[in-house]
Amino acid sequence: MTTIFWIIAALVIVGLAGYALHLALRLRSRDRQRAQWRTEVEQMVSERSDKIRNSIQVIAAAMIEEQMSISECVIRLSALLHQLGPVAAEERYQSLHRAAGELEHIPILDDWKKLKFRQQMKHMQEMQVVEDKYGDFVIDICRTIQKNGIDTPAKKEAVGHYQP
Repeated sequence: MTTIFWIIAALVIVGLAGYALHLALRLRSRDRQRAQWRTEVEQMVSERSDKIRNSIQVIAAAMIEEQMSISECVIRLSALLHQLGPVAAEERYQSLHRAAGELEHIPILDDWKKLKFRQQMKHMQEMQVVEDKYGDFVIDICRTIQKNGIDTPAKKEAVGHYQP
């Protein structure tokens, strides 16, 4: 009777060990899958960030070459910087975000086209006030972005630490 007991105990132990091995293999497989997903997500985020940084470089170059208005540059740069997350919060971009905040009520694209001429002129006057107030800063930040890229900490004096 004790022999049967030991045989059953051994079978139970072997069965539990087999099940434990099965669970360990499943866990290892899941960990590998998660690591692969994490790598893919990190790559996608990196590619997206690179595209945003490239767009910021193009906008900065266009601004320096006077291919767009200061108002358009401010709105576009602020939106792209916000997509980069922590970079947007840097002190050197706060005036840029303030300028964008002063312009955010102005309609764009199709909404702009729907405005009557008088409304467009009113908004253009508001845009001119913002451009006069922040123009030098925006040009300085565009030059700094074009020269140093977006991640390089800029010197406050080079960026024009502007507080209107």
